[in-house]
Amino acid sequence: MSSRLCIPVAVTVTAIVLAHLGCSGESSSAVPAPSGGGGTSVACPAGLTACGEECVNTGLDPRHCGACAASCADGEVCSAAACSLQCAGGTTKCGSSCVDTATSPEHCGGCGQGCAASEQCVAGKCAVLCTGGTTLCAGACVDTGIDPDHCGACGNACPEDEVCSNGQCGLECVGGSTNCGGLCVNTDNDPAHCGACQNACPQGQVCSAGQCGLECVGGSTECGGLCVNTDNDP
Repeated sequence: MSSRLCIPVAVTVTAIVLAHLGCSGESSSAVPAPSGGGGTSVACPAGLTACGEECVNTGLDPRHCGACAASCADGEVCSAAACSLQCAGGTTKCGSSCVDTATSPEHCGGCGQGCAASEQCVAGKCAVLCTGGTTLCAGACVDTGIDPDHCGACGNACPEDEVCSNGQCGLECVGGSTNCGGLCVNTDNDPAHCGACQNACPQGQVCSAGQCGLECVGGSTECGGLCVNTDNDP
């Protein structure tokens, strides 16, 4: 009778596995570790968070802003773990909009600092809203075409014996204008000097073709209380 050697099955399987690893040159450290902690096997450095198979900075990553899979909307960026608009060109983020606080009447000089309905925002400060072609100079609306204190530009004063006509200082009024108390005016449409110096129109009326009336005539258009020819008035 021949003798029979009995080897436990567990020992045989172990030996086969060890022999296979030894022949292939692989080491046991190459076997992936079991995944855990939400199904990821990524070990992230300090300051980064494992989102799927990636290590991300949830303070800056717009795909994972503040938390994994919390993506920002199109046009937004992630800053300090919160989605926001990326304002550029010197503009400021006010609410969900980028605004120029130097000119925005709703955010003049800073977010939420609105100007009154009769004001405009100039260089970040609320000021009087000028109409009728006038310009804001030293807190007042003036016509730089005829104002001797602001002739052609704010602060450009004419000499004492000169007048301002068409934005230029000179000894006499030009371009068909008339000298009325040191001002060169168009008596055809100036409601304070309608047809002649000091001939003011009643309140609510305009000066058109040198006559006071309720409406502009001769094809002219009312602009800020003046009847002007919009075909050629600069």
